[in-house]
Amino acid sequence: MGSCSWFELSEILSFFQGVKKLGLSLEHSYDNIRKFLLHHFHSSLQGLHLHLAGALGMARWTHQFGELGLSESAVQGCINLSGTLALKSQEMLQ
Repeated sequence: MGSCSWFELSEILSFFQGVKKLGLSLEHSYDNIRKFLLHHFHSSLQGLHLHLAGALGMARWTHQFGELGLSESAVQGCINLSGTLALKSQEMLQ
């Protein structure tokens, strides 16, 4: 059996400290990217929700927009799904 010198032990410890720092750096980068993407995704969902609310208004105003063939229940279902998706994206941020 061979023995390790103090120099070899310090080199091994230095290597593992570097690996630990790299792991922490990667984890921090992942968190930043996730927050950035979810922020923009959430903003897009808000815009979608706004347009769906306008479509719901058109679906309810059958005299003016009846020829579009919008179903109030279908548009309302899309609004509910977009709201659910927004809530799930907020959960991912926490």
